[in-house]
Amino acid sequence: MGLLLSLFNSQPRKLLMLGLDNAGKSTILQCFRVLVNNKGIVQPTIPTIGFNVDTFEYKNLQMTIWDIGGQTKIRTLWEHYYYQTDALIFVIDSTDHDRANKARLELYNLITNLQPYLRYCLVFVNKQDRLDAKNVDLMEEFLCLYSFENLSYDIVGCSGLHNHGVNQGLILLGKNML
Repeated sequence: MGLLLSLFNSQPRKLLMLGLDNAGKSTILQCFRVLVNNKGIVQPTIPTIGFNVDTFEYKNLQMTIWDIGGQTKIRTLWEHYYYQTDALIFVIDSTDHDRANKARLELYNLITNLQPYLRYCLVFVNKQDRLDAKNVDLMEEFLCLYSFENLSYDIVGCSGLHNHGVNQGLILLGKNML
């Protein structure tokens, strides 16, 4: 039984990292690289036109993370990446007050469409280092993810730019994906 469990856990997990443009998805993906490899620093990123893909191993969990651009035209292509998705990482910019409702609507659509595959959802409330950031408790209340039955999720405040809080999200992924 132990060998079977070990083989099952070594199966790569497909994770989608999504959110509106400029939310910090690529920066957080870079933070994962730094944390998993224990070296390097987070570098400034440019807007993702298309996608970035990276594979990590963290605590016997092999993850392939698809960071897909969040511009309006690219969001229409997100559905092509849904198949066999084990988890969703959604990044929301806590300082983008004008598009908060748009981000929530996109998150709801994603959860609804991914439910046949989705095992877990991690929401990063990014840019918590900024003075105009909505705090995590307000964002959790605003998102109302508890309204989705059978959805396992966590909401984590972070600053991708300073690599604060991202480790907590990585720990939660490891715990919830095994």
